[in-house]
Amino acid sequence: QQQKWSDYRFKSHLFLPWLHDMLVKNERLKDAARALLATDDVVIWSTDWCVKPRSSQHYFTWHQDSTYSKFGDEGATLWLAFSHVRRTSGPLLFRRSSHLLGQLQHMESEDESNLLAFGQYIPEFPDPKHKPDCTDRTNNWTSMEIVPAELQPGQASAHNFLTIHSSAANSDDADRVGLAVRIVRASAGIGRNDRVTHLCGSASAQTFEIEAAPTTEFGSRELQEWELSMEREKQMYFEDHERSNYK
Repeated sequence: QQQKWSDYRFKSHLFLPWLHDMLVKNERLKDAARALLATDDVVIWSTDWCVKPRSSQHYFTWHQDSTYSKFGDEGATLWLAFSHVRRTSGPLLFRRSSHLLGQLQHMESEDESNLLAFGQYIPEFPDPKHKPDCTDRTNNWTSMEIVPAELQPGQASAHNFLTIHSSAANSDDADRVGLAVRIVRASAGIGRNDRVTHLCGSASAQTFEIEAAPTTEFGSRELQEWELSMEREKQMYFEDHERSNYK
């Protein structure tokens, strides 16, 4: 059951018609996506439920969404709150202006409390031999201001894929529930094998393969569509790793 949840929490908009409609028919979401990515043509690369049970020890280390998505600054994450997110709930924490540092080195760990797939984290002192090159400007991210995203249900935060962020454990007496919507420019799919959901503007099959909209909750066609998209996403995300499943 745990492994089913680990997979089902990703791209669930492909088998939940109500969630798909909530996203692709949301004009405020489209306006935000166009503004964030400075283009009229935007697709949803993925969605994932970010759930921290009450009084749990699960957390996310300091990282960048660009590291394994491989999109760089062509993507952004919209984090939609489905519950109250208080300081004690383990809200997202952002390092202000950290996206300007570019892609930083990440290390991997085996900590099962870390909800990131590879337990990835940004070391305080990067290895100068690491590629892409690490320069002195990457050493100062730990001194950047930390901005917490405390949210009410229905509110959202947004950050660039290159933004350094984390979240601590949920010490609250209620579950922390959010949906991360990963949006990218439609032009970013050239040379990739990903499948995406069209959000707004033009999305050509020459850049991404477009996913079909669901009509039946957990329908057989919908689950086949979801399984194909998950297979493609995992091929890219888990490339060169023995691990092949999310946490």
